[in-house]
Amino acid sequence: MIAITITQEIKDLNPDLFKNYEVGSIRQLSSIPKSFYSPTYFVGQRTDGYQTLIDIHEADGFFDVIQPAILDTQKRGVIFFDVDKFTYTVIDKTQQELDDEAQQAEDSDTSSNKHQQYKSDGIRDFDRAFALIHRRFDNGTITGTQAKALAEGLYPSLEPLYKGQWRLVKIYLDAETPPSNTKLLAIFNLIKNKVDSYVLENY
Repeated sequence: MIAITITQEIKDLNPDLFKNYEVGSIRQLSSIPKSFYSPTYFVGQRTDGYQTLIDIHEADGFFDVIQPAILDTQKRGVIFFDVDKFTYTVIDKTQQELDDEAQQAEDSDTSSNKHQQYKSDGIRDFDRAFALIHRRFDNGTITGTQAKALAEGLYPSLEPLYKGQWRLVKIYLDAETPPSNTKLLAIFNLIKNKVDSYVLENY
């Protein structure tokens, strides 16, 4: 990476390169231009193969961009010219910035990702549980009254699935009195067994 401080002469000679830059500003480029109107070499004429010239680039104002050493508690500031190179100021991060970075790191660590997976799986199985109840009603296995009673009874116990709280759901289901009706009991056990299996496999 190289950079140059824009002068009026440089801008006038190379308007396509610097038309969007103010005089006095610094433009960074990935490399020395292949074609350039130099203010020191055949002035007024375009030089093709400009990048191959020797001892001209610095005379025209092109210098390397050097990245400063930065600690974890610091950040890169603005670019500036320093004797024979362009580099950046180094700024200490504020305590808020450090706290935010620490929180962002925690938000993407293994524990956080695991919890997000629990939530995703919980939302999926919450919806599957109530779809199961509706399906049993739709195919005539249970009545509308039975479906309504089962859904209302299970909802408080299953709601924490939306927050990924599988173990809490297991505790709630373990404390519930299972339905006495054989068909409703089969649905209840199917849902409970899925929760029990998930907790056993993931905790």
